[in-house]
Amino acid sequence: MSNSNKSNDQQMENFNLLVVDDEKEMCESIELLLNDSFKNLNLSFAYNGQDALELIKKQKFLLVITDLNMPMMNGIRMIENISSLPREQHPNHILVLSGYLEETEYQGLIKKVNYMSKPFPPNHLINFIQRMFDKYNKQKDELNGQTSAMSDEEKILIDGLEKMLTSKIS
Repeated sequence: MSNSNKSNDQQMENFNLLVVDDEKEMCESIELLLNDSFKNLNLSFAYNGQDALELIKKQKFLLVITDLNMPMMNGIRMIENISSLPREQHPNHILVLSGYLEETEYQGLIKKVNYMSKPFPPNHLINFIQRMFDKYNKQKDELNGQTSAMSDEEKILIDGLEKMLTSKIS
């Protein structure tokens, strides 16, 4: 493991990631890659969009990594269904991994999520997750910085909201 990832291991420990792919070998490869790169990452797996949607309804995920072509419910249908869920159940980020990204029918539907073509170099996934996590931390730090200029009542409200957000993420 590189030193740059070691320094972020502690920060990553409370975050939940969901991997959705009908190819169990792909799930296992992603699991090995992420466990080698980030300590104490809470990984969950689903092998189709329908099972993933049920997990998303029960648990808050920082990131959902999904394939497009799967049985029962494909990745596009899953993303459409996620968008109809209450906002607090939405994952912070969705990353589509697929060998079919060139098909025009998918391009318009997935423009609001990130995507990576299969096969992909492992460091691309690691770098994406690290950037996503850095962005999340920066937004959280900015929110904390804004609270210093607020009244005591506003700080209490923000503190309560932050505790609620943190409990939903972990």
